[in-house]
Amino acid sequence: MAKKNSMRVLIIHNQMKYYGGAELLIVELANWLTKRGIKNDILALSSSKEVEKALIDTKIITPENDIDLKPPGYKNVRDILKAIKVFKKKLKEISDDYDVINVHDFPTSWVLFPRIGKTKKPCVWFMNLPPDLYSKPDAGIFLRFLNLIRRFVDRIIVRNSIDVITVAETANEDRAKKRYGMQPRLIHFGVNYDFFSKGNASKAIKKWNLKNKFVVVQSGMICSVKNQFASVKAIEEVRNKIPNVILILAGKEDENYGKMLKDYIKEKGLERFVIFTGNLKREDLRDLYKAADVGLFPIGDQGGVLAPFECLCAETPIIVSEEIETASFIKNESLGTVTSNYSKALLDVYRNPKTYNQQAKKSSEFVKKNLSWEKFSDRMIQAFKDALKKYQC
Repeated sequence: MAKKNSMRVLIIHNQMKYYGGAELLIVELANWLTKRGIKNDILALSSSKEVEKALIDTKIITPENDIDLKPPGYKNVRDILKAIKVFKKKLKEISDDYDVINVHDFPTSWVLFPRIGKTKKPCVWFMNLPPDLYSKPDAGIFLRFLNLIRRFVDRIIVRNSIDVITVAETANEDRAKKRYGMQPRLIHFGVNYDFFSKGNASKAIKKWNLKNKFVVVQSGMICSVKNQFASVKAIEEVRNKIPNVILILAGKEDENYGKMLKDYIKEKGLERFVIFTGNLKREDLRDLYKAADVGLFPIGDQGGVLAPFECLCAETPIIVSEEIETASFIKNESLGTVTSNYSKALLDVYRNPKTYNQQAKKSSEFVKKNLSWEKFSDRMIQAFKDALKKYQC
């Protein structure tokens, strides 16, 4: 452990019960803060033994609440407002124990407003999901009008309660500039290269009977925002040209979305081409990445940013959507294929494995060199220090 640092950080996130990409980021950040000698705790609506075990010396503070929060988000506006109230109440009780507040997904970005009394603290927002991303794309006039009001209110709240905005992708960098008139800091997230590069392909091949298969893997919660339906459609389109293709969907299922997928698979006679693994241990997931021929991630414009890079650690080629938040980064650095035509991309990988495997090897080296949690956390620490300076002048 490093020498004790006087700065104390409180991380606020909606939930820590379900261990997804956002929660992994927070765990890695908290552990690196601890390694740097910075006291830190997490304020969230829920916790789990798995997450608590992953933390080195960080306490998860869970105030009493009756909000049933499950990925991908809150059920309704009422629960969002209740969550804000719960966070604000607890923050007033414990804020004296911390010097800097680090908020993450909405609505935690609203909990310091109005910033008076005990809530007058330096605040850094890791902007991942701005509020309007929760709006339905097919919303009617009334809901669109409400969203305009929400964006107006959001701008006022953020500009008056957030000192520094940090983002991990250029898409959110542009959003922050346009919406809040603030210059965010682009801090690329980290990837646990040492862990995900050490998968055992033979274990996965044996466990899921993948010998002599062209293996396509998509990891992440099975839900609409991860868009596994597009992966299934792609398999449907290539099955005659790649008769040994197999799609593996690894992740916890949203009940309704999972049923829709399975009904479609049955209707189209795709049962022998698709495997659902359920939620996997990370050790099993890295084995699966290593055994795969390609990772397919047709994700929308929120979430799922870590999975493609974890897949690259295994030197497995990746195909991602044009909408995923890291699309421009992946394209600019030539780390994988960015497209909306997934079936064509799969056929290209199938027909030109040497070319794509060479690209994946180079991409894996790029991840190893440039995307570490240590670098991510040190840049976040600098943001915390800069926010704190504003209150020390």
